[in-house]
Amino acid sequence: MSIYTLVSCFFFSILILLKGGNVVCSWGQGEDGQLGHGDTDDRLLPTKLSALDDQDIISVTCGADHTMARSESGRTVYSWGWYYALHLNCVFQKLTSNFGC
Repeated sequence: MSIYTLVSCFFFSILILLKGGNVVCSWGQGEDGQLGHGDTDDRLLPTKLSALDDQDIISVTCGADHTMARSESGRTVYSWGWYYALHLNCVFQKLTSNFGC
């Protein structure tokens, strides 16, 4: 029996969404802030992203230097990491249904 809903990884970053949708953890290389912990530190063990507490996250995905998470309502997409991901956030927050990267 698994304890996770979704796992996403790209090069040296791993993101996991635990069952229930309210716990997102990441670990790996964080040099561009793509792990989402407010710093650029590397994490050797899964570390909870407290910034997403109570956001009802249903989908997560990793890119080369950025990461994204979608809320259950589909109206909010969070992104973090390297600068260009900030531009993506502006675009994807306007979407109400489809989430594609």
